Amino acid sequence: MTMACVSAVNTYISNTFSKRDLIKTDRAGNVTPFFNGSTLTLSFENGKYTVTIDKTGEVIDRGKTTNCIRSVYSARFKPDYVIDEGKEYSYADFTEIYDSLEDQRQQKVKYKAYFIQNEGETGVGIVKYSEDKTYAIASIYDNEAETNRQAFGILERYLHETLDLEEFGFARIGNLNVKKSFFENFIGAVYFQKESNGNKFNEVEQLAADAIKRKSTILENFGDEGLPSNKIKKERAE
Repeated sequence: MTMACVSAVNTYISNTFSKRDLIKTDRAGNVTPFFNGSTLTLSFENGKYTVTIDKTGEVIDRGKTTNCIRSVYSARFKPDYVIDEGKEYSYADFTEIYDSLEDQRQQKVKYKAYFIQNEGETGVGIVKYSEDKTYAIASIYDNEAETNRQAFGILERYLHETLDLEEFGFARIGNLNVKKSFFENFIGAVYFQKESNGNKFNEVEQLAADAIKRKSTILENFGDEGLPSNKIKKERAE
């Protein structure tokens, strides 16, 4: 059995999400497009899944069962057929069945994001958290965002990369003028709220300021279990 890595490549025009394509990388590092017209098979064992291209036998993804649909559906590549637990579905039927998952997001997570725009530079601080756990932090630098919509695109890209299929997000936004039209890509998945600046944004404001000072981006992910929020704040203070 050969092994290939399939990666989603997101295209952004002026920091606004445009489309998602897939590329395939083999063990030798050769990169080719991932073409439509394949049959994908989902197989499950011991709480894990594997996604295989039937024509070539290539394994394109494996992981926890909670993310298997994201590999086929949320990545937005379009095989002709998907075989799930031995039953073959057309891609259209498969997506129709799992569209309902978008309305069944059970795990609630929160985001805080703070923006600093300064003479052609944008720093964004983001935290993904729950009541007492922190799952990820980001200190993002961008020197191309010229408008509020383009600056919001930085957060948009981060949400695309970090929000799991079973999660519903509540995102609090500080120091950026936003419009409802900015949120269209996340209807049913994230609720956004613009809030006045205050102490609640101190942590993400510092992350944004650090990004501009460094002129680089740092991303940290603490996994599905997360880390105690008070521990992370203590370490950053030190």
